[in-house]
Amino acid sequence: EESPSDEDPKLSDGDFEALIERVNELRENHARQERATAQNWSTGRRVHKMITSLEDYVRHISLDEDSVACGTCHGTVYIFDIFTGRQLGRYEGLEEEVSSVYLEGNVLVAG
Repeated sequence: EESPSDEDPKLSDGDFEALIERVNELRENHARQERATAQNWSTGRRVHKMITSLEDYVRHISLDEDSVACGTCHGTVYIFDIFTGRQLGRYEGLEEEVSSVYLEGNVLVAG
């Protein structure tokens, strides 16, 4: 005998239609973003800017709103302001290359 928790959950016709509508909405938004990105690249409206130069290979990066963290192959993590290129921080001490880096606000995780 099956308990109520063993039953398959059922969607009503209205729930299913709402779900399909939402999926289509998300697909349309994604397609719109893809078209805008393609247009920006083809018209040259994308801005390419070199913010700094390092004497080490950058292995991983993480972008936050206005800063970027760069993890290098020699175990150093740098944080730079995206707009000015100013170095905001430098963290050393990892014995091997940085295989992952995450930056969000004032939180930096690297390893």
